[in-house]
Amino acid sequence: MSEPTLGMIWVAGVPVACAATLATISAVGQRSPERYSASGLTICLVLFLVGAMLRTTYAFVTPDYYAPDEQSHVNFVRYLAREWTLPVQKNLTGSPGNDWEYYQPPLYYTIVAAIKAALASSHQTPNDVLIGRLVSILFWATSTAVTARTLLHIKAPEWQRLFVVGLHALLPSYITLSSSVNNDNLAILLFSCYILSEIAGPGSKMKTLRSSALIGCIFWTKLTAVVAVFFFLAVRISRIERRDWRPTLLDVALGAAVAAAIWSPLVARNLMVYGSVTAEDIANVPRTWATTAEGFLATMKYISVSFWATAGVYNNIKGNFYFLGSVLTALSTIGWIKYWRHKTKERTAPFFASESFPFYSALGVNFLLVIRFGLKYDQGQGRFLFPMLTAVGLFLSGGIAHLCKARRPKQSTLWLAMLGFILWATSFVFYAMSKAPRQ
Repeated sequence: MSEPTLGMIWVAGVPVACAATLATISAVGQRSPERYSASGLTICLVLFLVGAMLRTTYAFVTPDYYAPDEQSHVNFVRYLAREWTLPVQKNLTGSPGNDWEYYQPPLYYTIVAAIKAALASSHQTPNDVLIGRLVSILFWATSTAVTARTLLHIKAPEWQRLFVVGLHALLPSYITLSSSVNNDNLAILLFSCYILSEIAGPGSKMKTLRSSALIGCIFWTKLTAVVAVFFFLAVRISRIERRDWRPTLLDVALGAAVAAAIWSPLVARNLMVYGSVTAEDIANVPRTWATTAEGFLATMKYISVSFWATAGVYNNIKGNFYFLGSVLTALSTIGWIKYWRHKTKERTAPFFASESFPFYSALGVNFLLVIRFGLKYDQGQGRFLFPMLTAVGLFLSGGIAHLCKARRPKQSTLWLAMLGFILWATSFVFYAMSKAPRQ
């Protein structure tokens, strides 16, 4: 493919970004059925401010490239801002040129490169890494605000909503990720906007157009967009009435057409340049395990640790901070086991018709994709689950609720839990910063 054509595909990212912005504004404009209490709003604000302060501190204090693949992400931004065309992936992960992110969809890099170019035109000479980190923090802030609004459309006690907001604000691994240059941060924001679009208000053609446009935009950011496709299908399956599939099939066909039309320029480019739709084999080094069981166990361990509390260039900064998350996961799982044992004795509506079905089915697909990536490339990182972080929060808080027999916690308990969460996150961030080399 010629250089001008590659440049045109990059420029096409501008209308894609505009489409994502308009779809997000439309979704956020949907009226929510509930509001947070005064105490709940205060807790949300405290969580948000602490999360913002920890991220900003981390971004300014840690040295450049103090995150997995951060230098490769920055190099992508620099190439775009310098050449005004898309780079071509030639080397495998770990190559000396730090160019192994060049095969990635370009929307995140386009936005950061545009900001870099705008600052350069005003005769500023800012640090490229710091620009990318601050943009990522902005994406996190927007995503968390959208998530807080999304939760008002979900039938759940307020304490569970606050738990999910707390996870978005203070999950240690997410703090370090969203303080680094990484395209995951835009993908997570778009996922948050997409989920709000799907669950806010009744079904309509406008909602389908808005949601499918966001799916197409996610494909311009990260290939984990396939998880959004399953969420899209699950929402429509859960809302089928009288076993009439025809309206659902038409809705799915419309959504698929819109998402595919937006994604198609990148598909065409990958096929022409790499001979592959995803191009993931171009950069990633396959891993050969002695047995599948060995690969599975190693991947599960890596997912668990890197989801809760890791930092550093190779996710090598962890300490024992992930232990709290592991305990929380175990308690929640016990609660869900107790719930389902009791549930099987009752006559209830099928699970696929519940409000939870889209969240948990998409989370299951997301988890399987991370397992696949771990088995194939030994890269099953917990951050790849962050697009469905809201579903993770609902699962964990739901299990705790079942374990406690759905008793409503006191306000003092909520404040103590929040303070504990803040202490956990703050301790890990300062621990990670203490391990960083001096600039």
